[in-house]
Amino acid sequence: HKTIDNPFSGATRRIGNAESLQEKKHTKYMGSCDVFFTDHVHTLAHHEVEQTLACLELLHHSIHDTSLELWTDAKDRTGVMRLLKEADVVMKRKKIVVCMTTSAPTRNWPVENYISVCRQIEQKYDVEFFLLGAGDTATRAAKQFCAAMPEAHDFTNKTNLRETVAIMQLADFHLGGDTGTAHIAAACGLHGVELFASVRWEGHAMEDPSQWFAPWESPLQIIQPKHALPGCEHGCVAKEAHCIKLITVNEVVQAMEKAMERKDSMEDV
Repeated sequence: HKTIDNPFSGATRRIGNAESLQEKKHTKYMGSCDVFFTDHVHTLAHHEVEQTLACLELLHHSIHDTSLELWTDAKDRTGVMRLLKEADVVMKRKKIVVCMTTSAPTRNWPVENYISVCRQIEQKYDVEFFLLGAGDTATRAAKQFCAAMPEAHDFTNKTNLRETVAIMQLADFHLGGDTGTAHIAAACGLHGVELFASVRWEGHAMEDPSQWFAPWESPLQIIQPKHALPGCEHGCVAKEAHCIKLITVNEVVQAMEKAMERKDSMEDV
């Protein structure tokens, strides 16, 4: 039996981001864990993906393509096409995926605001709305949305992860919050809007979710409050929708319309 210096892992190599010896700013997340790593990544990354790429380079892998990839198969696509057919989706219309809920109430923009945005878009464009999400909160949000807009297609809790990807690969736009579906949308090349609860902070990117967890290499536009409410200067600390409510319906409508016009102009070229 070989004694190891890390009580949490038997891995021969343990790679992690090394904090500056002068500035231990991130101990509130993981504690001072540098001692547990055999290899330290010293790259000052500005995005979570860059941090992963730095780990690969440390392992002597050459990076030839930084785009994110998603994989679906014929079974996923067939299942999704059956779901869309049963919902009477008009495929020739522009398809907007709407994901209203996240893992934290403070990051959830009010459902009535999403309804207002989608109503205005519907008046100007020939569109179909796909509601995606999972869990009780997403179910309640979809029920409220569909009560106001019964023409929307509610696929909440009806798709697994791969089928969610397959639906997004057929869609044109994404509208939603700071959650995993935004990153799927980014990997699928969708245009649209992502809403963040915190203001942009000019310090280290790791402290600012809108920089560290932004949709990677994506045309998705981030909208966030122009200023923080008292006490939330370095991230919203409320336990319910708070700073994110400072984002107005008009801001989001304008951003979605610009995204739709931009995509149309690209297709015309």
